Amino acid sequence: MDTSHLESHPTGQKFDPKGLDVKCAGQDYFSSGCELDFLYQDLDLDSLNEDFPSQSVPRAMTETSAGKNGSHLTAKLEDLTEVEQKELKSELTKLEAEIVILCHVLAAKERHCVELKRKLGLMSLAGLKQNLSKSWHDVQVSNTYMKQRHQLCNTAQQKTSNQTAIVKLIQEMYRVQY
Repeated sequence: MDTSHLESHPTGQKFDPKGLDVKCAGQDYFSSGCELDFLYQDLDLDSLNEDFPSQSVPRAMTETSAGKNGSHLTAKLEDLTEVEQKELKSELTKLEAEIVILCHVLAAKERHCVELKRKLGLMSLAGLKQNLSKSWHDVQVSNTYMKQRHQLCNTAQQKTSNQTAIVKLIQEMYRVQY
């Protein structure tokens, strides 16, 4: 994928989505009637902190222990002036708004990409097979699947050992009678 046309907007700079094409197949995905299912997906925002361990806000962040979860950065409100708190809250609000806009834009671009592939006939059986394989792999590595698989294996082992014990008992009873 060619990313040369993408621009980076670091924190503190204004983000203007006016120049972005967010319409797909004649629909406006920012209208109230649009499908926003993607907003309900779980996002692991804690993983973002792992990418930037050396960056911290002066006087605002201190490292604390979080029990068995390890350490993480926490803001101490008493260390911040009221102006700094307002600045940080304002920046947070802007970043959250930018994230929502980028989610909308990404979803619109993905829908447009799928539509173009469909029109070009690129959504062949191979693509479908690849999507199914990836989905099945994702299911197999999920925690729920692994726990259920482990429980089923334990149950099967117990069943086998119980069956073996019953068969031995029946054989012994048969020998005693005859």
